[in-house]
Amino acid sequence: MDYSLQNHRSFIGSKASDLPSPALILSLPVIKKNIERLHQDVEKAGVTLRPHVKTLK
Repeated sequence: MDYSLQNHRSFIGSKASDLPSPALILSLPVIKKNIERLHQDVEKAGVTLRPHVKTLK
């Protein structure tokens, strides 16, 4: 099986147990919810924030 980045779209919607390991699994609804929650918190604190995602090296 070809696990190259060019074929990553073929894994969308797959069960985590069916993915090659290691695999990065992202949930867009969870990311959006977390960004919104963080935005509300920093707004209450009176600061600004530009949401982004970072990965560990």
